[in-house]
Amino acid sequence: MATGRADKKAQPVIEPGAEQELSPEAEAKPPSRRAPRKVTAKDEEDFFRNAGADDWLKHHRQTLGWLGRLFGASATAATNIASFVAMVSIFAFIVLCFLSPKDAEAARYAESQKALGGLIASSLAYLFGAASTRK
Repeated sequence: MATGRADKKAQPVIEPGAEQELSPEAEAKPPSRRAPRKVTAKDEEDFFRNAGADDWLKHHRQTLGWLGRLFGASATAATNIASFVAMVSIFAFIVLCFLSPKDAEAARYAESQKALGGLIASSLAYLFGAASTRK
């Protein structure tokens, strides 16, 4: 039969004055003259959690590059690019509908609208096809 410290669970000890604010008198002293602040386990846990999140963010910022920041990581970049192309093409199509002249340049505008219609259809087909294959 084992007896001793192994049977007891260690209880955390919280120091009562560790989370108190500094008094105005202590705040006025230079930092070298102040008593060192006691660090609690929660402070240490928060520090390491924030440091880990910051390190993760810096790592991904370095690996993405300029285009990766604009379009996202490799898993979602194709979908993001296709949606961007669809939005720009729809906007250009609507603008061309309102700017269509009634003279000799009408044929050129009609060709542009056909090309934009094909681009819109292609990008939307890719988006809906990619969405159905992910499920």
